[in-house]
Amino acid sequence: MSKSAILRAQEAISSQTRPVRVALDIGGGRGNHAAIWADADILSVVLDPSLAMLAYVPGNVHRVCGVAQVIPLATAAVDLAYFHLSIHYGDWRASLCEACRALAPRGQGRIYTLGQRHHRRSFLNRWFPSVQALDAGRFPDPADIASYLERRGCDVDHCEVDEVVRTTPVEFERSVRAGYVSTLQFVNAEELDRGLAAFGREYADRDIVEYVLALDRIAWTMPGGTSDPDIR
Repeated sequence: MSKSAILRAQEAISSQTRPVRVALDIGGGRGNHAAIWADADILSVVLDPSLAMLAYVPGNVHRVCGVAQVIPLATAAVDLAYFHLSIHYGDWRASLCEACRALAPRGQGRIYTLGQRHHRRSFLNRWFPSVQALDAGRFPDPADIASYLERRGCDVDHCEVDEVVRTTPVEFERSVRAGYVSTLQFVNAEELDRGLAAFGREYADRDIVEYVLALDRIAWTMPGGTSDPDIR
């Protein structure tokens, strides 16, 4: 995890207006974010469909194999629902419907995602031209996410967050070949090789790669009481 990602995970629990007893990381993979909450004595749960990813979850984090669209937890069971670059997997409205159901009254959610601001500026676009259109087709518009939550009666705060990413050319190339961004798995091998060759020429005499990751942050608070309209 980058230092900025660690801070995002910490902010998710430190900025809450009510105590966080149970926190759910939806699509949390290896549980890196949830491990930070567990270290703060919060009952932390990772939900992910991949058993291979869940095998890496630390022992102090609970793991549940499942999908965001059918969260296998009781209604009003969690105080924090968290999507970190995972809201775009599957039907995002169904995912939010389930997250809202699982949240307790006045429970809070956090979404970090990518929108048009990122798609236009992505560092990957320079090397892999198909990435911009692929991302635009995969990620829901953050404004639509915020509007959906508002229609459910939630208090919503939508803002932009820029993270400066610094790495080395060797690490960047290794990460690309490993598909560190899931969109790269949709880029054909010829384009990957061509882009990495161009990247290698550009950064042959450089030690640092630096670029901006343009994130959208959507925070929401559930209404009080038990009523929660079924808006899909």
